[in-house]
Order: sequence, then C-alpha cells, then structure tokens
Amino acid sequence: KQYGYKDFQASQGWVQKFIIRHGLRSDNLHGEAGDVKEEDHVKAIGELQASSLAKTDPEDIYNMDETGLFYRLLPRRTYVLQSEEKKTTRGTKAMKAKDRLTVIVCCHATGTDKVPLMDIGKSADPRCFRLRKPKIKYVANKSAWNNSKEMLKWLRMFKNHIKKTKPGKKVVLIMDNCGAHGQDLSEFEDVIDFKFLPPNTTSRFQPYDAGIIAVLKCRYKYRLLKIWALTVLEQDALMVQAKACRSVKYVNGMYGIHQGKPPNVLDALELLEEVWENDISEEFITRCWLKCTILDPAQQSALTSDHGKNKKAE
Repeated sequence: KQYGYKDFQASQGWVQKFIIRHGLRSDNLHGEAGDVKEEDHVKAIGELQASSLAKTDPEDIYNMDETGLFYRLLPRRTYVLQSEEKKTTRGTKAMKAKDRLTVIVCCHATGTDKVPLMDIGKSADPRCFRLRKPKIKYVANKSAWNNSKEMLKWLRMFKNHIKKTKPGKKVVLIMDNCGAHGQDLSEFEDVIDFKFLPPNTTSRFQPYDAGIIAVLKCRYKYRLLKIWALTVLEQDALMVQAKACRSVKYVNGMYGIHQGKPPNVLDALELLEEVWENDISEEFITRCWLKCTILDPAQQSALTSDHGKNKKAE
C-alpha cells in the first residue's frame, strides 16, 4: 500500500528472491533473550557483580541449571541416496520416543570442579537397577521434573560436596528464578550464598545456556549412536548374549543398549556420567562463563589470559 499496490500478493518465488537479495537466513530462536532490552541486561549484570561476585574467587562461584533429556530419542535427519524417493524414506519409533529424564548440572567458573550430576526420572525403582546401582544420584517423581522437593535433595547433596571439597569455605551459587528454586534456603546459607538471575535473562547470563547443556546432550547422543552402530557389527555376539540374558531371567526394563535395545535408565545415567566426566572440558566450561560476561571485568580478564579468546574450545 505504501508504494501504491493495493492488491499485491507475494508469491513463494518473490519471497525467496527477497530473502536472497537481503541476505536473510532461517534460524531457530532460543531462550528468552528477546524479551529483555540490552540496557536491562547491563543493569542486571552490574547489580549481580556488585552484590558479591566481584569479591569472590571464580573457583568459588558456581552455576546450576536443569534440563530435560529425551534419552531414547534418535535424530530425525539422515543421508539418503538421491535416487531414493523422499516420501518412502522411513525412520523408526525411536525417532518419536518421549522417555525423559531431568538432569541437574553444576560447576564453577574455572571448570575444575564439576559437581556430580543428579537425575530425576519417573520410576522410583527401575528394573535395570537390579543389574547394578548407578554412580549418579537418581531420584523420581510422577512428572520427572525438578520441583521443590527434588531441589532440596540436590541442595543437600551440593552442600555436602562443598563441605567435603572446600571445608570451611562459603561459595556463591547462581541460579535462575524458577519456582522450584525459590523456597526456604536457610539451612544452606552457612555454606552457600544464593544469587538469582533476574527474570528472562538466563539465556544471556547463564553459562549453561551458552553451550554447556547443548554439548552435554550432543555428546550423549553421539555416544549412544556410536554404541548402536557397533551393535550392527556384533549381531552374532548379541544373539549369544540375548540367550544368556534369558537364562538369568531378564525382564522388560532390564534390556538396554548392550543387548541391542533402546537405552534403559541405567544406560542413560552411565552415558551421562561418561560425557560429564570426559567430554566437557575445563577449557570449554570457562569459555562459556566468559561468553556470558557474568563475572566481574577483572575476573573476566584473568580468565581470558589463561584461556585466550582465540583458543578453540575442546
């Protein structure tokens, strides 16, 4: 209407040419950063730094977050021959699997202290735990989400971890303003100084949203697919193993990736532990903290000199 066209209708070709001409691209939107103005970011981070972060050693500043993991879900994309008909290409039920765990992750700014993970599932006593007990702490509720009850369990675990690894010290714990986090925290305040991120700023400030959680999930799927790929080459051995499993009365819920089946809860916990301990490097964690600029400028400068902006994160 601005240019005198009253009945203009953009065709698909017109839209595509417009996108190319102006250098636009399709992208996914993440988090809540779009709800917050940049000046609000600057003000919020300044207040957070002034409150106590600037006076605290980066090794005593921790961040925790939780994330949902569809531990049986397979990628929906793959490579096919150009001669194959796209409409006839089919996947598996595992590409729609909705089995979920909530994973609580926590570490400090230098990445040398990765607090043991805690996972939340639906089953209070998974059958696969009869095979062996997981090293990762596991709790359960009907929704498999983090709530105030499970949060208290994690905070007690975290407090014990700090008292064991840093006796006599008080650390800062940065969290988002999730409802499960906002409860009576008085029993922990002798060891933990709680700092909450302002609403709608976690995507900007939180190190876990800067890449740690994304890499954790990516490496989990990588390890899962690697094991499944090996099962294709070991079908004969798996057949023998399956017979052995039947002889010791395996039941549903006990079979997992090592028997050529989708992962059970125990498999997921063990894979997560491997990823957390071996695939998430100290350097990568620190670079995610630096990316968020949540630390005081002097702390940022000191960490940057150790890890260098031009170094590639592992």
